[in-house]
Amino acid sequence: MTASARQGNVPELLVDSTRFPRLSHAQWENTVKDLLGLSAPSGLSAAFTTDPPGATFANNGELLRVTPGLWADYEKAAVTLAAPFSTDAAARARIVPAGLTGDDAAKAKAFVTAFGKRAYRRPLTAEEVTTYVKFFLDAKATTGEADGFAAGVRMTVQAMLQSPGFVYRVELGEAQPDGTVRLTAWELASKLSYALWATMPDDKLFAAAEDGSILTPAGLEREARRLLEDARAVGAVDEFHHKLLQLEHIETISKDTAVFPAWKATIPAAMQEETRLFVRDVVFTRNAGLSTLLTSNETFVNADLAAVYGVSGTFGAKHQKVALDPTQRAGFLTQGSFLAANSGPRETDPIHRGVFTNLNVICADLPPPPMNVPPLPKESAGTKTMRERVQTHTGPGTCGAGCHGTMINPIGFAFESFDASGKWRTTDNGLPVDTKATYEFKDGAHTYDGPVALAKVLAARPQVHGCYAQKWLEYTYGRFPAAGDGGLVDRVARQSLGGGSVKDVIVTLVLAPSFSRRPAGGS
Repeated sequence: MTASARQGNVPELLVDSTRFPRLSHAQWENTVKDLLGLSAPSGLSAAFTTDPPGATFANNGELLRVTPGLWADYEKAAVTLAAPFSTDAAARARIVPAGLTGDDAAKAKAFVTAFGKRAYRRPLTAEEVTTYVKFFLDAKATTGEADGFAAGVRMTVQAMLQSPGFVYRVELGEAQPDGTVRLTAWELASKLSYALWATMPDDKLFAAAEDGSILTPAGLEREARRLLEDARAVGAVDEFHHKLLQLEHIETISKDTAVFPAWKATIPAAMQEETRLFVRDVVFTRNAGLSTLLTSNETFVNADLAAVYGVSGTFGAKHQKVALDPTQRAGFLTQGSFLAANSGPRETDPIHRGVFTNLNVICADLPPPPMNVPPLPKESAGTKTMRERVQTHTGPGTCGAGCHGTMINPIGFAFESFDASGKWRTTDNGLPVDTKATYEFKDGAHTYDGPVALAKVLAARPQVHGCYAQKWLEYTYGRFPAAGDGGLVDRVARQSLGGGSVKDVIVTLVLAPSFSRRPAGGS
């Protein structure tokens, strides 16, 4: 980060983005559940065509497309989801407005108008209403079903679930006098809801779109903070950190029980749950920010993890909040979900621990590894520590000196006081562990000794807070960060570094012009 950036001199520019972000599979599931009043997600998206890789988060609208295979998946799912509305009166009651009166056409129009507004996340146009009402009224003859109203409901739901207005979040916007394009009230409400809840707006958010109050800064902030206080925001925060911290990697790890006899098959899931509960506690209970995520020694353990962390007391299968030794543990980088996942079955892996931290915490620009890198050699006569082996293999005087020696290794070595299972240790191969290192951050070189000292250094770096802000921008905006985002990322980083909570970071991103506006033109 440049000096001018740290002083807040980088302008905040509007960035162009797709006009038609497609619902991710998770967003589709949540939306179907809320739209149809289901008691649980349908689970149908599990059979959908897999989305392409290439982004940290699954909601990146720049990558999501409707392929022929996915279109067929949507059609099958729509048929399955709509089928009960022909025969199940209770299912119809969940989505049909109460007390419909008038002739068949009037009832059809009332349903199409109400359901279509929720399915499309905006009022239908007069032309759309006319088209769907005719489709509704033709359903009896089309299907041959005796109950024309029930058939109309089923066929209309089936059609709308396959329509572009449902599958995509249309963000065409409206031209403004200043030459920018601003999202409409309905588009903004939808974007906010999917950013913070990963689902469609609720009635209050629809009302804020209806009366236009969401278009004011005060109205938008009011709705953003309301959504963040709702239980549905927990799911979005969980998903963000699950992907950022790569918690899925812990699910499949195993350790050599000859080296770690206390290791159990239940430990990985316990470690994953620990980090999930820790993040929730920091964000929602303590209303804290990144510094706390990086430095807090409070966490959640059950019987399995108490043994790993050396915590005394009585524990069962359920996690309990505890305070760990502050000289050994500080934040998520000293939790088993990171330490054990970034280690081998028998030995630690400073390289992978260093790579993870560089990419996901510091946002360092690591070049891709060279081809045909030989594996790390075994210890020589049992006398070398892991640090010595890594240093000999990738340190000064080797082909990895530039990247490993100055960026990856200095971070990875700080965690050598933890073994491959995440337990604290003071020796490696009978020799004292050496956790002292120096890393060249953008604001200068900083020396630390051990994981707790490193956590404190990381928590004080503008670069680290900028990385976290950039990741939240990517998730909240549903696109890759762009060069024009530098000023906004810097402002959010300074807020976070100054003690701003995670919720504050999210709200600042939502209130930024880039969330609701884009430059005129573009594709």
